[in-house]
Amino acid sequence: MKASKIIVPIIMIGLLGLAWLSYFMGVSKNQKEYKECLAKAEESVDKGLYEQAVEYYKKALEFNSRESIYEDMKVAYDLLYAEEPIAYVRNIYLEDMKLASNAFPENEMFWERQIELYLDADNYKGAYETAKSALNKDVTSDKLDKMYNKLLYMTKLEYKVYEDYNTALNGYISLYNGNTWSIVSDAGEVIRDEYKYIGLINDDGKGLHINDIDTRILDAGEITRSRFDMAVEEAGYYNETVDLLPVKVDGVWKYINAEGKALKGEYQIAGSFYGEEAVAYTGEDWVIVDTEGKTEKLKGFEDVKLDLYGCHNQNGIVIAKNNGKYHLYNAEFEQIGDFAADDMDICVNSSYIAYKKGDKWGFVDVEGNIVCEPKFANAKSFANKYAAVCNADGMWGFINSSFEVIIDYEYADAHYFNAAERCLVSTNGEGYQFLKYYFEN
Repeated sequence: MKASKIIVPIIMIGLLGLAWLSYFMGVSKNQKEYKECLAKAEESVDKGLYEQAVEYYKKALEFNSRESIYEDMKVAYDLLYAEEPIAYVRNIYLEDMKLASNAFPENEMFWERQIELYLDADNYKGAYETAKSALNKDVTSDKLDKMYNKLLYMTKLEYKVYEDYNTALNGYISLYNGNTWSIVSDAGEVIRDEYKYIGLINDDGKGLHINDIDTRILDAGEITRSRFDMAVEEAGYYNETVDLLPVKVDGVWKYINAEGKALKGEYQIAGSFYGEEAVAYTGEDWVIVDTEGKTEKLKGFEDVKLDLYGCHNQNGIVIAKNNGKYHLYNAEFEQIGDFAADDMDICVNSSYIAYKKGDKWGFVDVEGNIVCEPKFANAKSFANKYAAVCNADGMWGFINSSFEVIIDYEYADAHYFNAAERCLVSTNGEGYQFLKYYFEN
């Protein structure tokens, strides 16, 4: 009985010892195989057998998933892909870099290489999604940041070319293709087409249209709300509240109502009605026009900027010239601060306004605070987060609110970005196309 009590523990200790011995022998064997895999991988790289090297690195990872092995495998892949830049190699390389970034997400090299491989395949969506994933995991590097910004602001041109356009950035864009006019939404959906002329469309979708029969005011449903005979050359924004819109007839501007009846007075420039008044230029003076056609001279004002609606009141701001300089004014034409400029653009979305001093353009806010000193050859005000700027060669690009160039100087002319992140640009100075981002910003 006593002997059995002694024998059992001895047997148990022996079995445990054998287990540990077996374990250490296995570990030793695995360690040996692991080192052999690494040695064979390095030897394969030296011999130019890059695919074989990758194979050995993958086997080594089965024994020990180390970051340095993925990095060495990346080197072998780089050599292989440089020698054979084909889709098959790119695809297997990409898959292994995905595994590497999943295992070691903080290593920016694995993310960078994935993006490069996607770009080589013209797979911009894959590159963008990878860059976003890296950003979401707080992975950053100068190279990765540049890649992300390049993808974020990557653009493409729509194929249709237009000769002329009217837009107030209110969701309706009137476009002329050289034969007929049409209206599209911000996103590019055709709302109506094949008219001889379409003027500026108001926020409710109403505007002046000319067909083969007569001149009409149509609503958003393309229902005729009025019709009259008048050879209108251009038309501004229809203010339905006061039933007036500016039209150009026989080379002069006047104000008409929906029945085609005109207020007294003719102008070289006629702004749209804001409330019950509009601003117009007689050829000698800038005047305020009321709904009955009565005018009041704006004394001392040499110019008044009209926005895309043709309106002088731009979100409570008036931009006008007095004593040779442009200033900011409130709706009562009272000057705001002491800001002065040689020229100014319009105010859009109550955002930064482009201004000129000397021969350069910068940006100012609506309170007259300079936010960017003049440094551009030309500029347009910010609209929906971006602004068009021009370089010394007369080419236009775009900047963000940090005043960084995010779309290069590639265009002969550029308009304002709308809410759907589309913008009319010209590549040759003759026709206009829509520029849009590949991805939503």
